[in-house]
Amino acid sequence: DPSGDYRLSFSVARVDEAGDTLLLKYLEFQDENQQPLTEGFAPDNKNLRPALPKFLSRADLDGYRMGETVDVYDEDVWWCGIVAFSGPSIVQVWREKDQVVIHVENPDLLRPGYDWVTNVWRRRVPRKSQVLQLTKPHLSSMDVDKIMEAMTNEPPRKKDGSAIIGG
Repeated sequence: DPSGDYRLSFSVARVDEAGDTLLLKYLEFQDENQQPLTEGFAPDNKNLRPALPKFLSRADLDGYRMGETVDVYDEDVWWCGIVAFSGPSIVQVWREKDQVVIHVENPDLLRPGYDWVTNVWRRRVPRKSQVLQLTKPHLSSMDVDKIMEAMTNEPPRKKDGSAIIGG
């Protein structure tokens, strides 16, 4: 979100640069003339980030674990969330902004949760108390610790998604 107000993101395409303004076209939203909505932002806006590299996404739903942070595509927006339940053909995601649970059956609508921080991708790690509350009674405190440790220990990644070893 270019304004930084919410834990969500929109898909945009770079249109042009006009002086100190970067013109971006939203791929999901239209203006009053039914044309793609275009807005200007400062090129150094800290809330603008590159697209998450596609290869970091997963081809099916089987790889998502309860307690893991994800981005879920719903209502034309990518929302930050936490996997509350994971089964062979469905993942239930708790959306952080409004605590709504979204049922996902299409893996294209889900991706691992990363934040763009100081020009690298870092795995977003939730609060342990949130994960315990969402996954009760399925996961023990030790299970949650292991999931959180795995996300915390994931190496930061460059813009192209390649791992930064020792970073």
